[in-house]
Amino acid sequence: IEFYFQIIVQYSILLMECVGVIILLFTTAKSIWGCIKRDSTVRLILAKGIALALEFKLGGEVLRTVIVREWSEMAILGAVILLISLSKSFLYQRTATGFEIIELPKIIFLILSLIFSFLIVALGFVILKDFIWVICRIFKFKFNAHLASVLILIICSALSIYGIYEGTKVPNIKKYNVNIPGLDKNFNGMKIIMLVDLHISELNNFEFVRKIVNKVNAVEPDLILMPGDFVDGSVKARYNDVKELKNLRAKFGVYGSTGNHEYYFDLEGWLKEFENFGIKILNNEHVQIISGDSKLIIAGTPDQHDSPKIDEAVKNIPENSPIILLAH
Repeated sequence: IEFYFQIIVQYSILLMECVGVIILLFTTAKSIWGCIKRDSTVRLILAKGIALALEFKLGGEVLRTVIVREWSEMAILGAVILLISLSKSFLYQRTATGFEIIELPKIIFLILSLIFSFLIVALGFVILKDFIWVICRIFKFKFNAHLASVLILIICSALSIYGIYEGTKVPNIKKYNVNIPGLDKNFNGMKIIMLVDLHISELNNFEFVRKIVNKVNAVEPDLILMPGDFVDGSVKARYNDVKELKNLRAKFGVYGSTGNHEYYFDLEGWLKEFENFGIKILNNEHVQIISGDSKLIIAGTPDQHDSPKIDEAVKNIPENSPIILLAH
């Protein structure tokens, strides 16, 4: 019985890894078709497919790593792997305006985010492990697949936890001295805050945004620039978290441009709200910042999901004018 059980375990590993490959191939074909049709959500579709494929692939790695001796243990492990795969797959639901993230308790969302981060980090390690395994088979070297899988699980788990920690803590302000050709002395010492990739969500919620706004305002910036990826979620779901951005203060104003995530979640709705919050989104256009008789040009283009046109964004700007271009 034990002999047949081990055979079933081995074939289960092979089956899970094959399913992962099939999903990856299907996702690749679907993404290519999406690119041909210029589907603005193709990157999210690709990310979901890769994540699901990796979950089956890494499910095989887990099954290979965990020593299963009884049918009940195998059933429980298989159910957990399948549940994780399905829950992550259905976390994003497509709507008329893009994608919507299903609202879940923060702890559940944190666990799923850790799993997703683990999958992304593990991709390179898994490919490397399989490559080494093939080389060892060719040259008839001994390769301990069990030990390799254990090391992958430990390393990727540690890196994922660290990554989520870094991604959800309030960032520190880093200071850089930037020389802009042609900039008039009236702008010398100008303080510009660059805020990008906030990804406001269930994890990075109202409290996270409030702390960032307070930290930025404490600097008393002259200008705030926000080139994209403000939020992950619809206006309905994330409005109360994002609205804190209306409290940003800068002498010459707050300007931004769209990132790819704006196109996933109700673009038109968010553009309207950003304007209400006092954030001017530059869509292939520019504005002039005036100090005395001096001018600084702030230009912006949309993300590649749209039609970025730098020539249009800087059209009719006087020659040799100092320009800052916002592009995600």
